[in-house]
Amino acid sequence: MTLQEFYDKTGGEYEEVLDRLRKPERIQKYLKLFEEDDNYEKLRSAVRAKDCKAAFEASHNLKGACLNLGLENLREASSTICEEYRNGNPGPDVEKQLADVTDAYMQAMVCIKELA
Repeated sequence: MTLQEFYDKTGGEYEEVLDRLRKPERIQKYLKLFEEDDNYEKLRSAVRAKDCKAAFEASHNLKGACLNLGLENLREASSTICEEYRNGNPGPDVEKQLADVTDAYMQAMVCIKELA
C-alpha cells in the first residue's frame, strides 16, 4: 500500500501530512512509531475503570498524535470521546464512542502494517 492509498483509507490528506513532515520516509517512520503508542490501551483501561481524568488524558494524547499524523478517522473518534471526558462527567454514549475509537484504531493499525 502506498502512502496515498493509506491516507485514502484512513480519511486523511496525504499532501497535508507531507507538507507538515516534509518527507515520505519521515511519515512512514512516525506511522511505524505510532504502532508503539500506548494511549489507545490507556484509554480503554481508563474507560473500563471509570477514571475520567486518565480517559481524558489518553484520549487527548491520542487525538494529538492522530492530528499530527493525519489519521483523520481516528482523530475524529478520539476527539469525540475526549470532549465527553473533558468535564469529567461522561454521558451514556461513552461505550459507543469507545467502540468508534476502537474501529478507527484497528483500521489504522491494519493499514500501517500494509504500508509498502
